[in-house]
Amino acid sequence: MKVESFTIDHKTLLPGIYLRKRGETYHTYDIRMFRPLSDGELESVEANGGFPDNERFLSPKTAHTLEHLLAFHLRDTLNLDSSLIYIGPMGCLTGFYIITSPELPRQKLVESLKLVFGMICEAKNIPAATSGECGNYAFNDLEGAKSVSKRLLETLF
Repeated sequence: MKVESFTIDHKTLLPGIYLRKRGETYHTYDIRMFRPLSDGELESVEANGGFPDNERFLSPKTAHTLEHLLAFHLRDTLNLDSSLIYIGPMGCLTGFYIITSPELPRQKLVESLKLVFGMICEAKNIPAATSGECGNYAFNDLEGAKSVSKRLLETLF
C-alpha cells in the first residue's frame, strides 16, 4: 500500500502530536485528538446507544470550528503564517493534519498548539464565520471546539 497513513497500525495510536513525515520542503504532523476505534468496539457502542458528542470523534461542526480557530490563531495571532502550509481535519475525524515548512521546529509547534487550545477555551466567536468568508459559515459548534480543546489541554500537554 502506498498511502503512508494507511500503513500505520491504528490499533496502537494514542492521542498525541506526531511528526508523520519529515521532508525537505515540508513536515506533516498528525495531531491525534482521539484514539481510533478498536476491532469490535463500534458494534458494542452502537448496541449501547452510540458515543456522546465529542467523546470519541470530532463532530463535523466541531472539526469545522476548530479548523477556523486553529488557522486564525496559528497564522494570525501567533504570526506563524509563513511556516504553515495546511491545517485541516482528518477524514476519520480523530484529529487534524498540520503541514509546516521545515523551519518550524516541532517544539515550537507543540508550544503554539498549547497556547492556541487555551485561546479556543476562551473564545467568544469564530473567526471568518460569515457568508463572505466561508462557504458553510453557519456549520459550526463553538462549545464543542471549546470542550475538545479543554480535554486536549488536560491530556496532551
